[in-house]
Amino acid sequence: MFRFLNPIALLSFTALAIPVLVHLWHVRKGKTLHIGSIRLFTINNKQNSSSRRIHNWPLFLLRCLFIIMLATLLANPVWTSHQPPPGTGWIIVTGTSTGQAYREYPHTIDSLISKGFSLHQAGEPYSTILLADSNKVNTNSNHTLTTWQLMRELDSRLPAGLPVYIFTGHPLSDYSGNRPSTRLSVDIRSITPTNLRSETSLQPFVTTENKQRTDQWISTSTGNHFRSIDTSISLAAAPDTQLIRIGIVSNAHNDDSYIRAAVNAISSYTKKRSTVINLTPGRPVSQPMDLIFQLNEKESNDTWVKSLTEKGTLFFYASGEKTETPSFLETPLVPLDRSNLIHVSNQRLISAPGKTIWQTGTGRPLLNMEYIGSKKVLHFAFDFDPQSSTLVWDETFVRSLLPILIQPTSSLLPDNRMIDPAQSGNINYNKDNRQQASLISLQQDLKPLWWTIILFVFFAERFLFYHQRGKKTNV
Repeated sequence: MFRFLNPIALLSFTALAIPVLVHLWHVRKGKTLHIGSIRLFTINNKQNSSSRRIHNWPLFLLRCLFIIMLATLLANPVWTSHQPPPGTGWIIVTGTSTGQAYREYPHTIDSLISKGFSLHQAGEPYSTILLADSNKVNTNSNHTLTTWQLMRELDSRLPAGLPVYIFTGHPLSDYSGNRPSTRLSVDIRSITPTNLRSETSLQPFVTTENKQRTDQWISTSTGNHFRSIDTSISLAAAPDTQLIRIGIVSNAHNDDSYIRAAVNAISSYTKKRSTVINLTPGRPVSQPMDLIFQLNEKESNDTWVKSLTEKGTLFFYASGEKTETPSFLETPLVPLDRSNLIHVSNQRLISAPGKTIWQTGTGRPLLNMEYIGSKKVLHFAFDFDPQSSTLVWDETFVRSLLPILIQPTSSLLPDNRMIDPAQSGNINYNKDNRQQASLISLQQDLKPLWWTIILFVFFAERFLFYHQRGKKTNV
């Protein structure tokens, strides 16, 4: 079907008045024909007659056609065709193997394939694969998108209403930010998460008891935690014997008391050598700090960044508009099966760059990390004051500060946590709109064809014009 994407440009058809006026204005003068019998008579009254008609129709039509083609070119002509969609629907498996998805949903997948659904890889180029070959092909080989991002990507590729079944193990990292809207009929099926477990060893260090200790980051499908191992065996990495210098800039609410208590608990647990120093605004720092807690909102952070070591960390209260919308805290070290949530209020609306480490249950950033050179800067969106949150009264407070004192931060470590299927369930979007996917609309741009016709008409008009003028000259 032929149509225009910019029909308002068709108003330029009014330019057709130009060749009409030009050809009508071109008056054709009459000739005087003298007859022999009256040729010698004196003509006193001479009348001239003219004809306001279009005499050169070929040239007139070519010029009108030229303007018509230009006007329709501005209206962006396209040819729209309709064809059936590629298959009745799509099946995509993410966050787990196709074999595991088939073991949990054999009848569902068999039924969908028998209806004409096609199995696709989860990522570019979304190639179609056979179920029999799914164990030989890694369906997640190019998959780097979260479930929300995958829904947005498919929404831009597939026709509205096309049924799409997504089988996923529901990794927690897939559900950050706002839930997207979609024109597709999406059915998300939960797969029971396997007990994923990864262990990452950090740099060994010498404790206050002169023992060598190695901290390990343990990440499973239900939560993350640290584990310490004392050993007398020399490891490949050189042990860290450095004294951790921690500076605190206090505020009027005495939030520094909660930081001191947490630091003492962490030092007692990890046996790391550390010292806490009070920092006063306006006074120079005697030695560079490894970690600075800047709890005074009124103070500039530029000075404190310069007071850090080469790979130091600055933790500060970010400035910004406060919102009283209540929510709860979500960090990598908060167990997913907690019955008591950590409530937060009066959090600031921060738009700092970098990676979000802590967030609310609705996906709003509470702690963002950015790099200034090799130094880390952590933007904190609420206070440690108990009136702002219940964090300081919870054991998670010390757990959450532990990755900040032990490098690297947990945002750079594996996070295998997954949502319990009982919490996520099966999600269905736009189930009633599935019949809308009967046809796919394809648009073909006609501009190249229009330009070809315009050039042809232009040269034809010029050729005819000069050809006719040459004939008149020869007469």
